[in-house]
Amino acid sequence: VGGVRAWAAGEVVVWPTLLVMLAQADVERGLVQLMLTPSPVVAGASGRTLAAVCAGWRQSVLRRPADSALGESLMAVGAFDAAAALVSSSQPKVVETALGLLAGLTWASKSACARIAVDSSLVKRLLELARAPPSDGRTRLRVLGAACLAHCVLGAAPLLASAGLDEMRHSVSGALQNCLPDSPAPMVLARLVEEDAELQALAGPTALPLLLEYLHLTEIPPSVNLEQVLWALACLTRLSESNRQQVLLDRPSALSTAFTCMLQPDTPPGLREAALELLRSVTRSVRTLRVLLLEPRLINAVVAQVDPAQSPSLSLSVAASAAVCNIVLEFSQCKQAAIEAGAVPRLVELLAKPTPMNIADAQLCTTLRLNATWALQNLLYMAPLSLKQQLLAVLPWPALLRLTLDVDAGVAEHAWGCLRNLTYAHATSLFAAPERVGVADVDPSMDVAMVEASAPVALEAVLQAALQQLSTAGAADGLLEQLAFTLANLLASSFRPVLLQTPIPSSIVPLLESHSSRVRVAALWCAINMAFQSHDVVVPPEEQVLQHITGFETSLRRLLGDSDLDVKERARTCAALYGFAAASAPPQASV
Repeated sequence: VGGVRAWAAGEVVVWPTLLVMLAQADVERGLVQLMLTPSPVVAGASGRTLAAVCAGWRQSVLRRPADSALGESLMAVGAFDAAAALVSSSQPKVVETALGLLAGLTWASKSACARIAVDSSLVKRLLELARAPPSDGRTRLRVLGAACLAHCVLGAAPLLASAGLDEMRHSVSGALQNCLPDSPAPMVLARLVEEDAELQALAGPTALPLLLEYLHLTEIPPSVNLEQVLWALACLTRLSESNRQQVLLDRPSALSTAFTCMLQPDTPPGLREAALELLRSVTRSVRTLRVLLLEPRLINAVVAQVDPAQSPSLSLSVAASAAVCNIVLEFSQCKQAAIEAGAVPRLVELLAKPTPMNIADAQLCTTLRLNATWALQNLLYMAPLSLKQQLLAVLPWPALLRLTLDVDAGVAEHAWGCLRNLTYAHATSLFAAPERVGVADVDPSMDVAMVEASAPVALEAVLQAALQQLSTAGAADGLLEQLAFTLANLLASSFRPVLLQTPIPSSIVPLLESHSSRVRVAALWCAINMAFQSHDVVVPPEEQVLQHITGFETSLRRLLGDSDLDVKERARTCAALYGFAAASAPPQASV
């Protein structure tokens, strides 16, 4: 410490104490001690060095790192206490240094967030700094104070009282808007509002014009990070329909400007990913998809990035697959362009990618497979028979059915969603196709007898997969919903007699008692479609298969008083069909 003071005074000395610390690899502890020296120069230099060590929060990274070892190591040597002590310094530069370190610590360590959450005097000081008026020239202090509080909101929300949390959220959001679009304010704002619909709606009217303005400039100022601006726009439009409309309608050319960077071969991967996330966000609503018409070159670029082999990073492929997931829906004007760009085979290829050994990459690959399955489900929604046959040409029944038994619950759910959409209105055509598979092709461990020798073998494989899933304890509600609707579609087809001769009816009855109203609705549709002898002829009640299954009548009568209106309405229809109440029965339907 004496050596540093002498150095600050302009003297040339040897620093024996610091040399010993370096030899013991205890540099961080030494820097923390230097932060507490009376010299603002020494304290500031030491604090800035530590802040630089944990400056990842300044980068265009949306979520905090999974590995918090760095943050915890700095906490262990007293970095938090040193920074907290200097926040009230009379020297603005020292305060700025302390805030920079605190922002880094709260980003890298949840224990740092917890320390702030329980320290009312520190919270008061940070709020005071964040709320400073824009006219005082302390923009850096405002954004640093807001960053500390934002990280605290994200990392220690359970420790904050409800009133205090709301005050902090609104104060931080307002402070960051006053600092836009200078970096790193857009990125901190993006993290704060990403999953908060209320804050997105509150921040949008002020923040969006400030951010969109810079997308029209021919030369971006050095203080503005375009990548962070796009991230902020993406997160502000993630859950807010009004914000999406503001981006699309108020400044329509801004969106085109943002996406042009995706067409440039030298665009950095981070900027390309931010643009893809913005596309993903603005295409999350039906209203947007009906009016958004992107040029084919852009669609081609998005679809190309889905393939990790053609993408600079896995995270970029994840963002591209999420965007494709939205733009292939039936009511999207971009759907056909995505299909022509090769979306179907590229998405199917993702499902066969091996999982990397690296944990971070493995997590991204898991998300990539989930997005691919989800996109295929969306692609098949209300699709014509020709598109369904195109998909089955590259994803045959055995491969699709293996996905329904995938270890990833999300992939399995959306695989059943694919089957639900495939069987909608076209079950007979698809299962009567020349390509037929057996149960053994689905999973070697499934040694189950064929349901009916005369039924198409692909159908038997689907039924066996369904029965295996229905017999599995703890299946997710979303999966059960998609599975039940798949069966409802099959029961509305010419294959109804085949299904009625299997354990399917008795397996459906327990779903009527599900705690999920969506699963109960799906099960009721199965029961409704079982009641028909042909397209418009109802089987007499005494001949109904479900009439002879224990528990069906009890469950159905209970659902007549269900709290969910959709469940209650379907239950009334079902009761009328089975002779439990006097009502007219509507025709059967695929769902």
